[in-house]
Amino acid sequence: MFKFSLNSSFEVLSKNLAQTWLDLKKAQKQIAQNIGAEMKQEIKNILDIPVSKNGARIVRSLPMQAPRKESGNLQNSVDYLLEENKDSLIIKVFCADSAPYALYLEYGTNKTAPRPFMLPTLNKYALILKEEIKEIGKFL
Repeated sequence: MFKFSLNSSFEVLSKNLAQTWLDLKKAQKQIAQNIGAEMKQEIKNILDIPVSKNGARIVRSLPMQAPRKESGNLQNSVDYLLEENKDSLIIKVFCADSAPYALYLEYGTNKTAPRPFMLPTLNKYALILKEEIKEIGKFL
């Protein structure tokens, strides 16, 4: 004899949906971790071009080029952090306080032109994240 209970079917569905939601949250966090680590590494790679010497002349970065590596302090200051709350997961890519000049290099000042090293990478990964979010949305 087959018995069908509407309540038990809803309970099973509810448990399955709850588990699917947890799986999606876990996948979202893993994707964010991976993208944060990739962005950090890409920015560090951008900052890995050393200052060069052309004879006695030191060749630093030109305006709109990423800063060249002198001491490695800027490159070593790049990191990322995930901030998670109930409704969102935020990837923060930043330069630590050990490189307070990072902002001036990125955006320039009234005396020096910008030498962006973070924004190109962040813009690139914004598009990647958009595609990842679309993929996750297919499961909802």
